[in-house]
Amino acid sequence: LNGEAITEPDRRGRRVVDDSFLLMFNAHHETIRFTIPKDFGDVWVPEIDTAVPIAIDTKLHHSGEEVEVVGRSIRVLRRA
Repeated sequence: LNGEAITEPDRRGRRVVDDSFLLMFNAHHETIRFTIPKDFGDVWVPEIDTAVPIAIDTKLHHSGEEVEVVGRSIRVLRRA
């Protein structure tokens, strides 16, 4: 979700910019490795991991890196 792709201005005509997120969905029962794309940001911060209800992982992820997503779960990263 590209926070810089918002095309409509706010009510005062200013450009609207938001955070950008990378959503990784794994509907399979086994862990799947996703590769963070290189064209949308260099560093990504974990925001949500439905496999781990209490987030203790603050490891930064970098473009081109592989990220594991546990079976039947969702991981959300925010561009730093």
